[in-house]
Amino acid sequence: MRVAELQMWEEPRELWLRSMLVVAILLLNIADVLTTQHALALGGAELNPLSGWLISNGMLAHTKISVAAFIGVAAAAAPTARRFSTPLTMVAGFYLVVVAGNSIQLLLHG
Repeated sequence: MRVAELQMWEEPRELWLRSMLVVAILLLNIADVLTTQHALALGGAELNPLSGWLISNGMLAHTKISVAAFIGVAAAAAPTARRFSTPLTMVAGFYLVVVAGNSIQLLLHG
């Protein structure tokens, strides 16, 4: 196979992967908001000062969804030839750890 033939197959794979990662980031942000709200309702405290400020001003959900939307737009606007899935994977992994941590705390103390 020639390089051009490999690139022809790589672009759809990259776009599919980007799409799935953006969906995962959006869902993980929603899960983060829900698990955080549940933990707070049980008497927990937000450890992230920025999130704490957003929660006290009623803007956490709106901000998280806006950030996820921005990431989606950036992923769609990035050139198809450029591997954009690597940083998206890192962001999704970060949120996965956050949601897992919240969920473990809820299981232990809920």
